Amino acid sequence: MNQKLDELYGYIQVSAPETFHELFRAEENPEKREFYLALFNYSLQSRQRRIIAEEKFVI
Repeated sequence: MNQKLDELYGYIQVSAPETFHELFRAEENPEKREFYLALFNYSLQSRQRRIIAEEKFVI
């Protein structure tokens, strides 16, 4: 299970947000929809932290 979550997280990090917005809307189960949204938001925050860290390192 953990490997599948890692794979999903990696896919979310490299895929366009538009892809996942369609999945959120298409998912009928509210718990799964919330999970996907939370995972997507977490990956965006992680990416933003990495970009900020890289910018601070360059400066």
